[in-house]
Amino acid sequence: MDLSHYQTLALETRGAALWVTLNRPESLNAFDSLMIDELLRLFTGLEAERELRVVVLRGAGRAFCAGLDLKDILPRLDEMNALAVFDEQRRLSRIILAMRRCPQPIVCLWHGAASGGGFVLGLAADIRYCTPEVRLNAAFILVGLTGCDVGVSWLLPRLVGASVATELLLTGRTIGAARAQAIGLVADVIDQADLEATAERTVAELLHATPLALMLPSIWKTGSRPCWPYSPTSASACVRSPPGRQNANRVPAATMVAGGHLASSESPASGVADDSRSCRVSLVMHGPRMGR
Repeated sequence: MDLSHYQTLALETRGAALWVTLNRPESLNAFDSLMIDELLRLFTGLEAERELRVVVLRGAGRAFCAGLDLKDILPRLDEMNALAVFDEQRRLSRIILAMRRCPQPIVCLWHGAASGGGFVLGLAADIRYCTPEVRLNAAFILVGLTGCDVGVSWLLPRLVGASVATELLLTGRTIGAARAQAIGLVADVIDQADLEATAERTVAELLHATPLALMLPSIWKTGSRPCWPYSPTSASACVRSPPGRQNANRVPAATMVAGGHLASSESPASGVADDSRSCRVSLVMHGPRMGR
């Protein structure tokens, strides 16, 4: 994957992890047209990337991301008709879809302000940490937008529940670290000085999993697939393989419940006896829409 020619993003590979830093600190990392294009290009490309297995997303300077750069967008709005404005909004929302489709777990490090689109970038991640002074809000309704922009009305209720999500979306209320942790929006609150080290430990734990095991949960991210698309045996082989091994010596027996139907398989690899008692794996799918 070509990681060159990015101007608004600072990209660094650390082994199998990609560290992505929003790099417009003079504007609190607000989205301008170029950053929107680059984020979309990056996360779209990651969907087919296999060497990079984890993504860490953070912001340079005093804030994570202040949302849309109104100084950049407002002059252009005067030249747009309604359809062009709609297309511009969809261009931004495609970043969120690309994040949810990419197979790499995304670890987001919120600090300072994460407002509007910057808030939603974090919601589209898989693991979120924040600093004690963080300020989070869905600011859309405060600037005359709908309160449901760029996927926030889909993502937020799945993370915090309908009541809290509605409160935040319809008031634009800013919340801090304590409430973010209380409602389950962040995994932990970490001092700024320890934030990078915490992310590095999490990345190391994620990379301990086999590549396929780490990648497969991405099929649930968008909630668009009704059941596990792989055979029980291939899935259980992935689960049972130790870190770094793609192929198990045998394919263990597995039992999978998907959509209310029970499917079982006991098919040892050629020439290897099967011991289902020692290696049976149960994979349970919870309802027609899995994951978030």
